[in-house]
Amino acid sequence: MMHQTAPQVLYRIREPPNELKDCKDALVGENVGYITFIFFPRHLTPANRDNTINLLHIFRDYLHYHIKCSKAFLHSRFRQKATEWLKVLNRAKP
Repeated sequence: MMHQTAPQVLYRIREPPNELKDCKDALVGENVGYITFIFFPRHLTPANRDNTINLLHIFRDYLHYHIKCSKAFLHSRFRQKATEWLKVLNRAKP
């Protein structure tokens, strides 16, 4: 039997989660997303509390790092493919 240790993570686009529905400052729109972490008592025991807080604290930086890496990878692939297409076009000239 597999023991799940990670918290549940929910992602909502456009609308704030139910906990923020009554908050007048909650943003709503096409470019708005909310991430909700659901922690259980096992995540907040004295032995795990500091690690949980540290991981949650660095989550934004972790996410931004991976988004930037993904974009850099895609751009490098686009440049490589464009170079290949230019070679094909140059060879096709009479």
